[in-house]
Amino acid sequence: MDIELEWLQATLNDASEALQDALQKVENGDQEDALEVLNHDLVHVYAKLNYAVNTALGLRFAIREGGRTVGAGQ
Repeated sequence: MDIELEWLQATLNDASEALQDALQKVENGDQEDALEVLNHDLVHVYAKLNYAVNTALGLRFAIREGGRTVGAGQ
């Protein structure tokens, strides 16, 4: 599998920045900011899946755990 190193680095940097922003809001101890992260902020998640999944650009998806939707996106 060929991986573009520049793309990978940019993707990981984006993920790191998004996580740092969310952590700062939560770590400041303000309940309102923590709720904003949970309810309103767009959070990018990068995850390694246990199984291969066929996808195409633009398709929507849902992540379910225990019968509940815990994530969704496009």
